[in-house]
Amino acid sequence: MELPGELLKQFASITNDRGTSTKETTAYGTVNISDGKCYVKLDGTDSLTPVSMTMDARAGDRVMVMIKNHAATIIGNATSPASARTASSYMKLVEDGLIVGKLDDDGEAIGTYSLIGAGTYYIVDENGNIVASFSGSTIKLGSDDSSEISLCNGNGNIKVENGTLVMYGKNAVGMRSNINSCKYEMVCNADSANPVVAMQVYEENGSSCSVMVRQDGISLSTPAGAYAAINGNEITHSGNLMVNGAVQGSGSVNKSGTVTVIKKVLLPNGYRLAGIRRITTNHSQLCHITQFNANPKTNEVSATFENIGGSTLSLTVRIEWFALRTENAEYSPDEIVNW
Repeated sequence: MELPGELLKQFASITNDRGTSTKETTAYGTVNISDGKCYVKLDGTDSLTPVSMTMDARAGDRVMVMIKNHAATIIGNATSPASARTASSYMKLVEDGLIVGKLDDDGEAIGTYSLIGAGTYYIVDENGNIVASFSGSTIKLGSDDSSEISLCNGNGNIKVENGTLVMYGKNAVGMRSNINSCKYEMVCNADSANPVVAMQVYEENGSSCSVMVRQDGISLSTPAGAYAAINGNEITHSGNLMVNGAVQGSGSVNKSGTVTVIKKVLLPNGYRLAGIRRITTNHSQLCHITQFNANPKTNEVSATFENIGGSTLSLTVRIEWFALRTENAEYSPDEIVNW
């Protein structure tokens, strides 16, 4: 039986469609993400076509799709090219400036980020706290009282304790300066059983002057021809250069309050009050010393304490003082006096 010609044409068309086509076509569509898989709704159709991607694309993006071998592939993104997508993932313009950091799909920062403002650069932590800022004249570091600067892999630290700038060094803390032919140095060395605080001045000709304070005493060294003085009064190197003693006092200090203990010192003739050697209290862990003073005009020593405990404290204080001889000076240069 001979088939009609029209039927033969339809059969041939069906047979060809079932074969593998090498023809490429392109179309435009809109990206749709469902169950973690990417689809494209091609223009002019209502169905979703599964696609593979050669570039980044997100839901709602307008894209170009290549259809070949019965497969669809995204080959272009008109909404957000690759470079723009990368920029939008790490940068965002806000009212205060430009945010630089990793951003989520909603444009919110993930973790620590930088904020470049008008004349100021900020570093912001994951909680939105400004931990550092840099401007033309000011550098600010730390977001709270416990902030600390760590230097050289933890070998040095700088922080603020109760309003006082404190510097720590693994072995010592030093400050140095050069002015003309002199070198000035102050060193606090704690890397020993007998810590020392030293203040020294060196000149290019080799001469030096230094004062060293240790737990067991004080050392003074001056160059040839120089003299040592306390409040303008030359001190002697013979006889008893120093006398010392102690006074006791007491006071009551409220919670978060302060108290100052002042005591009179009785000195032998020919000696002048020079300083305080040590201060001890019955509440050394709960009361911090904020200030101390030795007044040679009134022969009084004083110390101010701050109560960091949780209740009112009854305070007992012992202040150890020292005085230097100031009369009948007999000074020999280059001697070292150990007190």
